[in-house]
Amino acid sequence: MDAGFLLKHLLHAISDFCSQFSPSAWLLSLTSAFAAFIAVTGALLAARFAYRNASKIQFDEAELHRLRERAAERERVSGVLHAIREELIQLWLMMAEDIARPIETLDPKKKLLPYWPCYQSYFSIFDSNAAQIGLIENSLKTSLEQSRNLLDAELGLKKQSLPFIDSPGVSENES
Repeated sequence: MDAGFLLKHLLHAISDFCSQFSPSAWLLSLTSAFAAFIAVTGALLAARFAYRNASKIQFDEAELHRLRERAAERERVSGVLHAIREELIQLWLMMAEDIARPIETLDPKKKLLPYWPCYQSYFSIFDSNAAQIGLIENSLKTSLEQSRNLLDAELGLKKQSLPFIDSPGVSENES
């Protein structure tokens, strides 16, 4: 069969079917179709807004999780720094008691040992947390420089340039 013939026959059947309805039935059909269109459009808009809100909530949750992780990381680094500080204080107290006192009270006629024996790893906290040291922010660079300057002044030593801490000064010839 020919496609044109089928289309013509289909349109004739639809026309015969539609001619059987009264004007009130047509009005009811149009209002029902309009109501269905409004319902579908409303559902699509509601779905779109719900998706957008869900995406925003998911993004906010991810951001909050990232901030919590960052705060936890700062807490871990802070804990490592406090532990290293305590380790250094304890080592200083041990050295003051075990080494400095015997040296200060040493009889000048006795011969000094050319070494002092170490029986353990005195930097166990530093050693076990070495991976966390790389997470310390650069703001400690200034603190390290101040500590070094205080130590140099106390020991009467001149400042020694350290890589990554002391930036090379621009000479007057280059400016």
